[in-house]
Amino acid sequence: EGGGGGRVSAVHVPALVRLVGATDLDLAHNALRGTEGLHLLRGLASLTLDANPLRSLWGLVGLTSLRSLSLQHCTLSAPSVLLPLELLLELRTLNLQGNSLPPEAVTALQAKLPRCTILV
Repeated sequence: EGGGGGRVSAVHVPALVRLVGATDLDLAHNALRGTEGLHLLRGLASLTLDANPLRSLWGLVGLTSLRSLSLQHCTLSAPSVLLPLELLLELRTLNLQGNSLPPEAVTALQAKLPRCTILV
């Protein structure tokens, strides 16, 4: 969903169907709380989800071509929220700036994704 308007609890699948061929997607400032449905966009190389109050990242699992992910200021604080990111093996750049994640959680993620540059 585009724009910065009303609250959206998750990305709506019908809206995603129109984006199936997209390689770069910016969903910043959409009040998204989850990432459900994003796994349908298998060709995504770059995804921006900045400034969304995300509670879960499990909808990103399956984005096997994702190389760049930005999650700046997404109110991420629990180490467990990072678990799905360990499965994004092609990820080369991950921006986590502006979140309250414990340093040891970021270090553990870096160990799982050694080819990824993580910005905090």
